[in-house]
This record gives sequence, C-alpha cells and structure tokens, in this order.
Amino acid sequence: MISLNRKPAALNSAGTESSDQSEFNPARSRSGVLFLCTGNYYRSRFAEELWNHYARRNHLREQAASKGFKPDPKNNPGAMSRFSLERLATRGITPAGAARLPAAVTRADLLRYRILIALSESEHRPMLLGQFPEFLGAVRFWQVEDVQWEYYTSALDKIEVCVRHLLEEFGPE
Repeated sequence: MISLNRKPAALNSAGTESSDQSEFNPARSRSGVLFLCTGNYYRSRFAEELWNHYARRNHLREQAASKGFKPDPKNNPGAMSRFSLERLATRGITPAGAARLPAAVTRADLLRYRILIALSESEHRPMLLGQFPEFLGAVRFWQVEDVQWEYYTSALDKIEVCVRHLLEEFGPE
C-alpha cells in the first residue's frame, strides 16, 4: 500500500518530462496519468497536483498531467481555480503548475498517457465522443461534477479519495 506520509523524492528527468510536447513519439512507451475535465482549471488541475505530490512522496515514476475538452478563459479567469489552490494549500501542497494556463487535450495527449481519467462521466463522455470517440474504451470515468452541480468541497473530497485509490493501484516500486 502507498504511504501518504513519506518525504518527497527529488525529481529526476524521467519524472519531470513535460506534457507540453505536441508530437506523439511511438518509440516511447506510454506512462503517466492524464486527468481530463472541461476547462482544465479546477477539477483536473487539482487531481494532477495531488497525484504528483503523492507520487513524489512515494517515489513513483508515473507523473500526471491534466487537460481540458473546452478550456475557456472567459469562464475561468486566471491559471487555476482558487478552490483548488486553497485546498492544496490546506494540505501543505505547493502546486508546481499553478501558473500554467489551462490547455486543451489533443489526440497526442491521449496516446501519450497510460491512464486516462475524465472527472465526470455525465459531462465528459459526450465531449469525448464528440472529439475523440476512438478513445472511449481507454478512458476511466469518475463521478465528480463541476461547481454548477456539486459543491466544490464535496467535489474536491471525492477527487482526493479517487486519487488515493488510484495511487494504491501502483503500490510501492
């Protein structure tokens, strides 16, 4: 079982590989976790930062990234939701990607990562089917709704539980 209390390990080049690459390299094996949501501003960003924090603490090579189906700076001002930033701060986590602006998911992203997780099946299944239907069978769906449908504290609580369960799948290396 993964310990959530270990000290963070120093990042190495394998653990800090950028998710900003635009071309898929078929020679490279798939690794990591990609969290998907609508705006890449609130839920997926929180899941990414939480995963990466615990992955470092547990010396896991698998790192996470996050992307959105429809990032929209008009609806989501700034780089990252204050709800996510505040919850991370209460956990003593400084988000490494707090200044990164939301980014749209590409086909290359979906090919690059070993585990693909959409945060809300009811919201994201139609988006996935509309943009990347060939990946439907590869995506895991969680049941974490956006702030219009679920209070943010409940949603972030669910993400924490789901991330911890996902970490347990990896076990110690």
